[in-house]
Amino acid sequence: MDDKVGTGAHGMDPALAVPFAEALADYADDTDQILTSVNVDYIRADTQNTSPWQDRAGVHMSVSVDSLLHVVRGLSDSPGAYATMREAATRHIAADFVATPRTADKVTLGLRAKLAGRILGSLDGVAQNVTQDKRQTEGGKWGADVVARLAANAEAPPAYHQDPVGHLLYSWKRELKGAGSKDPLTQLEAQSKDMTRSWARALELGAGMRDSLPDESRDSAIGARGEALDTLR
Repeated sequence: MDDKVGTGAHGMDPALAVPFAEALADYADDTDQILTSVNVDYIRADTQNTSPWQDRAGVHMSVSVDSLLHVVRGLSDSPGAYATMREAATRHIAADFVATPRTADKVTLGLRAKLAGRILGSLDGVAQNVTQDKRQTEGGKWGADVVARLAANAEAPPAYHQDPVGHLLYSWKRELKGAGSKDPLTQLEAQSKDMTRSWARALELGAGMRDSLPDESRDSAIGARGEALDTLR
């Protein structure tokens, strides 16, 4: 895929960008693992330049964080492509939240919040880079298009005990849709804190954790956004 998109390449034909983004979205587990940079299997595969590998969960691939960010950026001039990739990341984050036991200790819960922030912050950096490369009017249109696509079908969230992933996903979509005329990038950058807050509430954590986990996720997202912007300069 990197050969097709090109390192740092912009302006791919939207007719090609969306199918490429859909293909990448099918590997959301891999892309999230790459962006968080904590799974030793992915780090080893990247540094040793090994081929894709297979385990019980399926086939996996790994590239460097920089390479992945450039690929995502190369696709993201198309708002449909960017929204497709962000939607896939959101669903995967929600699933990871749900897979974290209610009884997990503070460190484990904090790490999950920070990892979610890192993934979303990296995508925030891509979004900011796209809008910086466009004129103000065009950048605003791009952001509004992305938000509209992500907020589409923002149905009432199901109860957490009935559909925990759906609860987290649609709670965020409803918040996004209800944000109204706020700046699109500001809305996207609020996602890490908003999703983590919904998760902490659903777990019925104590007040201290309900306050601290969203802040940890937001701070992680801010750091990842800055790193992504540095990479894409």
